[in-house]
Amino acid sequence: LVEFTTSLPDRIKVPDKNETKTLLKKAISGILTDDIIYREKMGFAAPVHDWFRGPWKSLAHFHLFESKFAKTGIINDDFKRNLIKVHESGRKRGSHIYNLVALSAWYERYF
Repeated sequence: LVEFTTSLPDRIKVPDKNETKTLLKKAISGILTDDIIYREKMGFAAPVHDWFRGPWKSLAHFHLFESKFAKTGIINDDFKRNLIKVHESGRKRGSHIYNLVALSAWYERYF
């Protein structure tokens, strides 16, 4: 399938420069409704806010306060405690926590 589609000329794959995924849209026409096929792009957001209030809470605590990265002192402990407090109060700070957890996990692996 990949070889076949890559062998098609551009005029067939991209007949209109303003429309993306032309072949895919034609292939699923009649299977999905036009309002789904031609809707605007939608992102996918992971529910990190809920995760860090629930199943990943202890993971966040480890990476923010107990990991090798946490012990470097690069990120101020008061800042991290306040970030957790604000997040637990209902304001969404999960993406900030996620970034710090990812940085800590990277540090754990490479340092």
